[in-house]
Amino acid sequence: MEPKEVQKYMEHLVQLLRQQFGEQLLYVGLQGKLPTWGGDRKQRHRRSGCAGGAEHPSFAAVQGHPVPAGTKEKSCGFICGRKELAGWNPLESCLMLHETLDLYGKLEELMPPYTQEDVRVYLKLNLGNLYHELCHRYLHSGQLEQELPRMYKSTLYLLQNLHWLRTGVYPMNTSELEACLCGTDRQILLTAAQYKQEKRSMQKKRLSSCLIGAQNRCASCNQ
Repeated sequence: MEPKEVQKYMEHLVQLLRQQFGEQLLYVGLQGKLPTWGGDRKQRHRRSGCAGGAEHPSFAAVQGHPVPAGTKEKSCGFICGRKELAGWNPLESCLMLHETLDLYGKLEELMPPYTQEDVRVYLKLNLGNLYHELCHRYLHSGQLEQELPRMYKSTLYLLQNLHWLRTGVYPMNTSELEACLCGTDRQILLTAAQYKQEKRSMQKKRLSSCLIGAQNRCASCNQ
């Protein structure tokens, strides 16, 4: 789906939502890798909406809204109210705000603010979970090879947040992030990209790289 088609589709969807919900509609945004209607057209698009006080039957009109051919499997999204966004975990605010393109309303005005400490805790929590899962699957499950592509994919968000914590700059996509990274961080990112092109590789080398990277990043968060 071409970027201009995404833009046209989302403009039509926002119009439909405004007609259906009126003043109850507070926000509509687009999450994914097309923040400026450009980039990799194969990326997933996630629609997010906020409707204050809307009843469930109100969603019936948009539930069956047609999705352009060939994109249904890449489309997902969520709907919530003002209270849910106001109570959002601030550990995720940095990621959420940077990854979402405002189409109607401003997400920043609806979500709790975040601090460097919030991002630091987010990184330590998710790095610890990643390290634990790697160890568990390597020692006990026998499914590490099948799960490595998914786990490497999750490192993109960790590396983005880590770079923001270090520099105050949030790389918006893989290309921008790659240009900012070096050493183990860059190796992890490149390995994640390689997993998109191949199904099998050297398991021990990749496991070692990801484990060392998680250890180093945990240590850097405490500095």
